Amino acid sequence: MRSSIARLGGAVRVRTGPMLIISGLVLLPWLVWLVVTLPRHYSAHHYWLSWAGFDVALALSLIVTGRHLITGDPRLVRTAGIAATLLVVVGLYKPEMKVEIEVTAKRRTA
Repeated sequence: MRSSIARLGGAVRVRTGPMLIISGLVLLPWLVWLVVTLPRHYSAHHYWLSWAGFDVALALSLIVTGRHLITGDPRLVRTAGIAATLLVVVGLYKPEMKVEIEVTAKRRTA
């Protein structure tokens, strides 16, 4: 495992690691905004908590993956896999959830 990480070029580690960490840190203000602005009542119990919890997991996975990339930690493969999976889930499900929330909000105001 160590050899595959060692094969990563120094430039890849120097550029990509900090970018992943910064991406995770940029999500933190978004999380605060999300928790503050999402309505407290919705048909699913604690849906705002699941949104925020998911984004916390995504931010942490990006930060830890960046750290592992910089340090050459062999756990990089695991954390990168987790981060990639979470990003795929964001791409697949979050847009659908947003549309559903907008439709529900329009029904309530009509």
